[in-house]
Formats: sequence, structure tokens, C-alpha cells
Amino acid sequence: MDKKPASPLITLLESLVPRDRARITAVTIGPELGYTGQRTFHNAAQALNWLNPHHHSANYVSESWRDKRFQKRLGIDDLARCAQVPDQIIAEWNRRNPTGR
Repeated sequence: MDKKPASPLITLLESLVPRDRARITAVTIGPELGYTGQRTFHNAAQALNWLNPHHHSANYVSESWRDKRFQKRLGIDDLARCAQVPDQIIAEWNRRNPTGR
């Protein structure tokens, strides 16, 4: 069985509740978030589905875009630099993650 995709961005997006992923819009995935090139998604839910789809696959498209050397732990502020994240979501995420990462 093939390994599911994993990255600091996937970890961050999975730390958000589905409702919040739908409210985070204009998500641009690029080098700042650990991926080569740039891809823009309507919301974080769509971005996560591209990064780590629900279906099993022999090849995940996002893996060919992932910078395997990128190991920086990402926080909500990193995402906010590449997406429109409502202030309430930032505050709630920071409250749940007091270290900011």
C-alpha cells in the first residue's frame, strides 16, 4: 500500500476544523508553504483535497510539487500570508496552539 502524502502544510490544514477550512479563501500554495510553483484554490478545503485526497492512489499529484527538503513547522500566520484567513480563525487557532506552531 502506498504512503499517504504528508507535509507541514497538510499537518496545518488538518489542524483546522472543516468549517474553518471552508472559510479560509484564496489559498495560494507555493514555496512559502513547501511546494514548488504556485497553485491557487478557492478555499483551504479544496487545497487540502489536492494535497491529500480522500481516495487512495498510486501517485498523488501534489507530491510531485512538494519540496521534500521543506521541514519548517507551519502556523496559522504562515497560512495567513498566502490566503485570506478570518481574524476569528487566527485567534481560535492560536488559542488551541499556544506555541504558535
